[in-house]
Amino acid sequence: MAFLVEWWCPKVRENWGDLPPFEPLLSKNWPSMVHVIEKNTPSHAEKLRKIESHILNAETLITGQLARSPNYRQRDVMHAAAIDLDQASVVLRAVLNEVENVSRRAL
Repeated sequence: MAFLVEWWCPKVRENWGDLPPFEPLLSKNWPSMVHVIEKNTPSHAEKLRKIESHILNAETLITGQLARSPNYRQRDVMHAAAIDLDQASVVLRAVLNEVENVSRRAL
């Protein structure tokens, strides 16, 4: 998921007129991932909600723009989606690093 978010950021920001097919970024097992992370690192509960919120907002903006003809897509809306993805990416990377550190300490 982190890879997908990071992969889409520049595409949404720069190539918004000619995007590849877009699929949801939150994996189908996102609720399970949240449960496992919250169980092992409860301090990340708010960060997980922030990630989800940014990604869902970006998905809504991108999907709405992709429904339009490329000539009528709004650059500022796609830029806002890119900002949401950037913010989700930063928080997601921090959470993943912390989970990895917790896992290492447990071994």
